[in-house]
Amino acid sequence: MTRLLQLVTALDPPGVLAATVLAAGCAVAAGWRAIKWQPLLLPWKRRERWARAWYDTVTGQAARRLLGLVAEKAVPAALGVLSAVVSIALVQVPLQAAAAGWTAGLAPTASAAWLGVLPVLISGLIQEPTKLFMFLAASGLLRLLWASMPGSPSPARTTPLHPITVGLLVGAGYGAVEASIFLSTAFSAITTRPELGPPALAIPVAERALTVLFHVCSAGILAWAWGPLRLTWVKALTFVTLLHALLNYLTLLYGTGIIRIWWAEGVAGIASLSLLAFLRTRLPR
Repeated sequence: MTRLLQLVTALDPPGVLAATVLAAGCAVAAGWRAIKWQPLLLPWKRRERWARAWYDTVTGQAARRLLGLVAEKAVPAALGVLSAVVSIALVQVPLQAAAAGWTAGLAPTASAAWLGVLPVLISGLIQEPTKLFMFLAASGLLRLLWASMPGSPSPARTTPLHPITVGLLVGAGYGAVEASIFLSTAFSAITTRPELGPPALAIPVAERALTVLFHVCSAGILAWAWGPLRLTWVKALTFVTLLHALLNYLTLLYGTGIIRIWWAEGVAGIASLSLLAFLRTRLPR
């Protein structure tokens, strides 16, 4: 080993470069031969897997596969974020303002509990179909992504991710945007009123955490229902839309002082955890 080190250090820079290139070429050639013929490398069950992983690392395919694994998680979440910004800011909020003005014109003496029925229903009618559409878009993009990756996916995985997982990621991105909008308002209120202190953030943070969980689970339910039986997703979409509107209506009732916060958050927590428990039984073990 000492003699080898002396030989390498005695070489001039072009010689070192040539030796490096030669060694890399021999390594690549050995890796290629290891895939084609490896009777003496490793036990039969392991040799092809290890040789393939080593060859992928040398040729850069491992990095591309790693990038694909990251992208398959980022694509659904990014679509959820983008769709939340567009659907809430450009569609839902203007429609809710128009609906609130229309209902106030029809019944100017009605209470806020009655005037808020149509706006909260609009929130469910906008957000849940949007998440279903984004799930379908993410599924299509992931198929294209995996088709462009080196090598073909395993026959057992005809799609990059389980459909429910894709839906959960879409819902997580969607819920994160909505949570950031509401929590930014809460943080600004704490900033302008220092006497409230950090404990005042406990309720909005808990409320948004349950809301994000509901977005995640409702998108997962829609992804699970999208299958050969097309009527299933219609029923699921109707169910999560009405449930979404109900949870928003309970928040409205809390805002008007009709019910306490524990009722609104308790129902939201039970609904979200029930959906989560259902989805866990549908995911493969």
